[in-house]
Amino acid sequence: MNDWPTLNLKEPDEFIGKLKDEVGPSLTLNDFKLFSKRLNVVHDAWKIESLESIIKIYEVVGNENSPQQELEKILDSIIITENKATGNSR
Repeated sequence: MNDWPTLNLKEPDEFIGKLKDEVGPSLTLNDFKLFSKRLNVVHDAWKIESLESIIKIYEVVGNENSPQQELEKILDSIIITENKATGNSR
C-alpha cells in the first residue's frame, strides 16, 4: 500500500481512491488483470509487481472465483475480521 499507486498511503480509503484514479472506477479482479495487460514491463515493472500483490489478495481470501468482487469490499471484510480478532472497533 505504500509503493503504488502513490508512496506512503496510510489508510485503505486513500489507497482505494488512488487505485480508482489509475485503474478506473471499478476495482475487481478482472479490472486489475485487464489494467496489468496494458502496462509495459520495462517502464511499469513496479506497477506490475504491486498489481500482482493486489491480485494475490483475491487468491488469499478465496475470491479468485468471484472476479467481480470489488477490492473495497474485500478490504472492508479483512478490516472487520481483524478488528473483531483484536477487539478494536472502527
